[in-house]
Amino acid sequence: MGGLNLTINGLKERDELIFSQAFQRKIPIASVLAGGYAKKIKDLIKIHFNTALTALEVFGDFDYNLDNEFNENTNKNICQVDI
Repeated sequence: MGGLNLTINGLKERDELIFSQAFQRKIPIASVLAGGYAKKIKDLIKIHFNTALTALEVFGDFDYNLDNEFNENTNKNICQVDI
């Protein structure tokens, strides 16, 4: 993937390492979505999903209830999470 020749599993292992070390050291993490990792959109989605899932596995439950966040303009759920 990209110029670093990382695999999807390699990126997940990187995320696990970074998130675990940050958690152990009580270092806050901010993660943003980026591109350039994959040529296929399906692979890019899997990479971003893996990052979010890894964060959830390492840091545990979030204080945010994603099912109850609403878009004021449409009054519809912004995010539905079923893991």
